[in-house]
Amino acid sequence: MNDKTVFKKPIILAIDDDAENLFLLVNILKDKYKVIVATGGYKALEILKLDNEKPD
Repeated sequence: MNDKTVFKKPIILAIDDDAENLFLLVNILKDKYKVIVATGGYKALEILKLDNEKPD
């Protein structure tokens, strides 16, 4: 590996209707993962359909 090697964080889609839970999850996971949040199932499906970065 060289100095220009880029390591991408794994992606997690966190789904919850409680903003406090999402805030907690993001703060716990943000150092090791890229966290995408959705406040419900419909929003999560839209994110999965439209987003170029799919969760791992």
